[in-house]
Amino acid sequence: MLEQDEIDLNDAFRQMHEMEMERYNKDQLILEQVKKLVSSNALSEIECIIEESENTYDYSIEKEYKGELEKQDQDDEIKYYYVDQTTNGGYSGDDFAGTISIPLPNGLFFQFHYSM
Repeated sequence: MLEQDEIDLNDAFRQMHEMEMERYNKDQLILEQVKKLVSSNALSEIECIIEESENTYDYSIEKEYKGELEKQDQDDEIKYYYVDQTTNGGYSGDDFAGTISIPLPNGLFFQFHYSM
């Protein structure tokens, strides 16, 4: 019985890893599209926003934004973006999750989910 449980657990881990790799690859394809739409400075700022958001996933390019306006420093090329924070709390009382929408040219938005 224990041997079958180990096999089932290994299969579950393998499937989970495959799903994570598929999600990562899809997100990277979207990020490549974003790179073609923005300047190198704007891309650097987007990459900083992604890094600060920690766990990011479900990248997309959308026609509409989600959330409330968040203004940035005046020197930034990206002067604002939108944040739709859906979770606040967790065990530590300091967990956050939601969606970020960053304006792109032509009225589009680079959008992704985050959790911290």
